[in-house]
Amino acid sequence: MDESIEASERLTIERHKHQHRNIRKKLYCSTDESVAVTGDLLLRPLIDFLKDPDNPFQPPSELEERLHRIPDHHPHVALAILAPVLDGFARDREDNDQALILNRNGVIVYRS
Repeated sequence: MDESIEASERLTIERHKHQHRNIRKKLYCSTDESVAVTGDLLLRPLIDFLKDPDNPFQPPSELEERLHRIPDHHPHVALAILAPVLDGFARDREDNDQALILNRNGVIVYRS
């Protein structure tokens, strides 16, 4: 009986370690495919849009001041916008999951 308890405890510890291992996944934007697809098709038009002075989506003045401290900040901002979106598509994220979302009132709700 003692052997089965020890074996069960050992298997429980092994299962816990396996389930809680830290697996680092490569971001899609760091792959060769993403670099080939993103460069001319998505990144360049977004950079041009962000550089356009008539762009209606200007950042708040406080953020604008900080961004201007970075020389030619538009490519960095464009990549920061595209990276999580493309990574989500690449990981085949489904929109019907039960993830939390933030509604227009700033309240966190579950998707239904």
